[in-house]
Amino acid sequence: MKTFINTKTEITRKDEKDNIKHLGYADLASMALNTPPENGWTPDDMRKRLKVLVKLENKKLGAEIQLEDAEFEELFRNKNVRWKFLHKDVVAFDDYLIELQKEK
Repeated sequence: MKTFINTKTEITRKDEKDNIKHLGYADLASMALNTPPENGWTPDDMRKRLKVLVKLENKKLGAEIQLEDAEFEELFRNKNVRWKFLHKDVVAFDDYLIELQKEK
């Protein structure tokens, strides 16, 4: 079991009402998990990723999210997406996942 903390980043986006919202690590993880594999989706890919995405949905900044080891491994396996922007918080997110993966 891994405790994933939805850490606030300096990365922002506008919501449906044009309010600026800070993204958290759960948002970055969701972006990574929603990025299609190079050869497309299989139902097994979808099943594994959707199980993690459900846990990441609508989490407040600072929230602790409990991920089973297999769920964390799915997130970790899919962390190396091609981001469309350059930001230090993406690197910090990646470093966080690497450190969390080392924890027993």
